[in-house]
Order: sequence, then structure tokens, then C-alpha cells
Amino acid sequence: LLQAREMRRETESDKQKRSVIYGKAVEFFEKALSLDPKNAYAAQGVAIALVEDKKDYKSALTIFNKVRETVREPHVYVNLGHVFAELRQYSKAIENYEIALTKDGKANDPVILSCLGRTWLNRGRLERDI
Repeated sequence: LLQAREMRRETESDKQKRSVIYGKAVEFFEKALSLDPKNAYAAQGVAIALVEDKKDYKSALTIFNKVRETVREPHVYVNLGHVFAELRQYSKAIENYEIALTKDGKANDPVILSCLGRTWLNRGRLERDI
């Protein structure tokens, strides 16, 4: 995933190469899931690839919700927050970011706090424009 994230996206060729790398990542995650169907990290990898490559937020949301039932770690809630923010479901995004902040050692996490702040800003803009 990291390699695909860092690739350029300027031309159509760049986008296609990036998509191929995401496809390979998904293959590896699916292989891991075939060996261990309860591998929450591999499932999250598939969901992240769906979001970043295909913009398939609804499928990713389904996967993240299943992972949340198994793993109660901060990154699961952060990923859920990201997806809800992209879907403009700001209240749910805020709720998930706030849950992530309650996890061990994350109360002052600058990344989560910045995501939370950005989401509050976007929610305020949306409410102002209604």
C-alpha cells in the first residue's frame, strides 16, 4: 500500500500503474486472509486499497465495521472516521475519531486531533451552507 500511495497520479499512465500496485497489494492481503480468515490487518489492507484505489467507500465501510467487531484498536476507528468523513457523515466520523482518542496513549495524538478538527470544520461548513 505504501508504494502505491507514494506513486504519482499526474497522468493516466501513472494512475494505471498505481492501480496495478494496489491490485497486487490486495492479492497479498487476500492470500493472507485465505490462510487466516480472521486476520484483521489483512482485511483492513483490502479496505484501505478499496478506498484509495477505487473510491469504494461503502464496501470499505462494511469491512472496517467487521474488523471493529474483532479489533478494538485506535487505527480501526481512525479508518472508520476517514470513510465516514468522505461519505459526509460527519457526526459518525467525529464519533469514531473521538473513540480513537480514548484508546491507550492516543488522547493527544496530533494526527487524530487534526482529523477531528478537519471534520468539525467540514461539518460546520456543510451546516452553514444548508
